[in-house]
Amino acid sequence: MLRVIWEGFEHLRGSAETKEAPERHRVDLATKAAARYLKDLYSTDAQASGLLVMASYNWGENQLLPLIRRMPANLKDRNFWRLLTKFRDRIPLETYDYVFFIVSAAVIGENPRLFGFDFDNPLGHLEQPVTSQSALDMRAFPNANDRWQHTQRKW
Repeated sequence: MLRVIWEGFEHLRGSAETKEAPERHRVDLATKAAARYLKDLYSTDAQASGLLVMASYNWGENQLLPLIRRMPANLKDRNFWRLLTKFRDRIPLETYDYVFFIVSAAVIGENPRLFGFDFDNPLGHLEQPVTSQSALDMRAFPNANDRWQHTQRKW
């Protein structure tokens, strides 16, 4: 399963020699390579937004960076939402979905039970204590689970 997450990574980096190597199927090595690539992407023009970095990772930096460079230099205005507004017709549906799937997984992972899963946050034991100033009171969203169930995408 995890191998699929990083599948195609060598293609994005242009590393033909790793395609034949048996290490290609080692999740630990692929994960480290993917982390290095993400770190590299944060040093490009995509650095203004983590979502731009995710989109660059998925579609390939050589595809997305030219579009990003056509956006305003102001980092506040250089973000994934403005990229979609300006270039939605050029961004593949797969990349659009990829970014939203990653964001959705992060949101669901914070409180899986809220979304109907029968387990707690698997990384909850690593969290720092939440202060009252940073806590989101879910009582303000009494129908959040119902709304999600009615709007979820059908696979």
